Amino acid sequence: MARTVHYVGMDMDTYRRARLVFGGPAYYHRWMDDRVFTEVGDSDMVVIDNAKKEQIRMGCICSRQELHRMKNETFLLSKQQDETAVIAMEEMAELIQVLSKAMRFGYTPGDTGKRLVQEMGDVRLLLELLQNTFGIEDDEIYLAMESKKAKLMAWSSLYE
Repeated sequence: MARTVHYVGMDMDTYRRARLVFGGPAYYHRWMDDRVFTEVGDSDMVVIDNAKKEQIRMGCICSRQELHRMKNETFLLSKQQDETAVIAMEEMAELIQVLSKAMRFGYTPGDTGKRLVQEMGDVRLLLELLQNTFGIEDDEIYLAMESKKAKLMAWSSLYE
């Protein structure tokens, strides 16, 4: 069986440079996720770029056994993940503020309604960006939504 090189957690420029050094056949994993742990074969090599600095050196090269040892370790967010998370938190806080004011002072379709629509749009966009940045599949989101819907049906009056 041919050895495959798995490039993990790097942008395309870094991947191209690393590919010149380590070669292929290659498999590109944009993020360190469960697929990395299931797709690496016994004789494969893993090249990791954005690993947690305290535990793994940047540019770490490891085997399947070392990769599985790292499975439960925590990795720092990439710059893009970090920025997306911060902006998402800010947008969610703005939506919370609009909802809070509607509860305290009342809801008017003209004023409060326009702000609510704007903030909901901002949050929805950032949720999509978070999903893409963290590599979360649509079916994972759908399952989480269905789970929450079942809980709401059991414990709230939202679905009566």
